Amino acid sequence: MKRISKIVVAFIAAGSIVTLAGCGGKTPDNRVATNANWNVRTSANVEGDYSDLWKNNAEVATYKISFTAGGNSTYSVNYDGGSYTTKFYMQDGYDWNSADIPEAYRSADYAKETVYVYETTLSLSGEYKLTSDGSTHEFSDSVTTKTIFRLATGNLQPVYSHQDIKSTTPANLSAASIEQAYVEIDAVYETYYNHDCTEATVTTAEAGKAEVTSSLSLSDNNGFSLFENSQLGAAVRALTKANGSAYAFDVFSPQSAAKQTVQAICAGAVELNDENEEQKAIIAALDAAAPYIFYDGENGDESDLEYRYNEVTLTLAAAMAGQSNTYWYSTVENNDANAARSVLLKMVTPLSFGLGSLVYTLETLSLESLARIKQDIMPDSLNPSGLFFAIKPRAFRFLVHSPSSVRLKIFLNWVCTKGKFDVIIELSNNCLL
Repeated sequence: MKRISKIVVAFIAAGSIVTLAGCGGKTPDNRVATNANWNVRTSANVEGDYSDLWKNNAEVATYKISFTAGGNSTYSVNYDGGSYTTKFYMQDGYDWNSADIPEAYRSADYAKETVYVYETTLSLSGEYKLTSDGSTHEFSDSVTTKTIFRLATGNLQPVYSHQDIKSTTPANLSAASIEQAYVEIDAVYETYYNHDCTEATVTTAEAGKAEVTSSLSLSDNNGFSLFENSQLGAAVRALTKANGSAYAFDVFSPQSAAKQTVQAICAGAVELNDENEEQKAIIAALDAAAPYIFYDGENGDESDLEYRYNEVTLTLAAAMAGQSNTYWYSTVENNDANAARSVLLKMVTPLSFGLGSLVYTLETLSLESLARIKQDIMPDSLNPSGLFFAIKPRAFRFLVHSPSSVRLKIFLNWVCTKGKFDVIIELSNNCLL
């Protein structure tokens, strides 16, 4: 079971399926600080100003998966490719007195909470091949997760998760038969956390076996933040990624019913290189995400446009740490005008036993269900001051005054389509989105 859990954790963490969440009441308090780096203003203090946006819209990111083969001498694995999708949004009224929650965790004394929801879908197919006789085993895998966790003001603490895993993963360092090369996992894990994040109840439903429910203590004396493995990509997104900064936090795995301490090391910002084909594709995905990503060059000159990223390396804090996973996030250049939103751009996840690495690269990014207006001119209802303006390519910023004299800053981007404009506007009475 331990071997299986480590493999599954690798798949889930690789797919950006894990988040930070801090358990309260620890001494000392060693929780990492979490920011709402997906918002234009990243401070957790103004996180509530974005609740309408995230309750009515979801950030959807899709990733292309490629495979770099390793050097295992007795067997190999080859992936035909795959896809990975994340969906991030808010949900109203998580009810701590719901009949769905384990009875020991329920209480009418706890207020209903606004929470984040992070959904992921991973699909992979390929083939295992034995070196000695050329025998093979084909597979088609899927992993879907849904994780619910508190806001950044609550240290992204997990409250619930559901993981449905159908996976074929490496089993041994060496294999004398093709059957010894892989292990198949077909299981569903549902996890509830108590209000203080000091305990979790995990229900495991493995194919062909009776359902098992167990409650586990999450308390210890290290005072670290606790995140579930199905939220890691979202959790690391919330960190401040200064050059050389290091963080330690605990990651709980429902598959192994245990937690491990993970260390994150952040590198300085690096510009994406449009002469590298992989990075050029990431740049194209970010360009296409405007106005959600609203980079604009100095003085409106497109030649000034650049995207930067910070690389974060994650390693188990253990004597047998194993290989590290790496994540690229778009750089937060300004905490009060966060154009890049710390989007996950790339992940590299090594497989066990030297079999190679899976590489996830951003393919598309969008904010779904955001109001779109298609017309030749902006209507008065969206032009509070009656201001008219000339449209030029790319993006621009301007200030208007509403009839109520509240100063608003509007970030507006558009694309020209068949003579009309797709316009997306976000307004805030806090000057910045």
